[in-house]
Amino acid sequence: SFSMRDRGNVASLIMTALQGEMEYATGVLKQLLSDLIDRNLESKNHPKLLLRRTESVAEKMLTNWFTFLLYKFLKVICLSRGWGCGTHCCPPAFIFAFSHPLCLDIKKAPQ
Repeated sequence: SFSMRDRGNVASLIMTALQGEMEYATGVLKQLLSDLIDRNLESKNHPKLLLRRTESVAEKMLTNWFTFLLYKFLKVICLSRGWGCGTHCCPPAFIFAFSHPLCLDIKKAPQ
């Protein structure tokens, strides 16, 4: 049996290996998630708990899949708002892009 850390590492390695073949990776991920859903229904677990704990390789692969697919989108947003350093986004720009809206929401919260 794999530990939680091992499952995360396996998922990351699989997605890294399939990074250039995202259509194939999507197919593999769809099949793994389908199997996970079937197992979840057979064990009569509550459906709301399915993707909460990210205990399976499929759930961890899903997180990596979103990361790979959102990267280009975030890069375009970052550059279109002038947060880049020439032709690429700087890490501080990404941090600002995510933290600034969060800080604004926190300031709006009741004291």
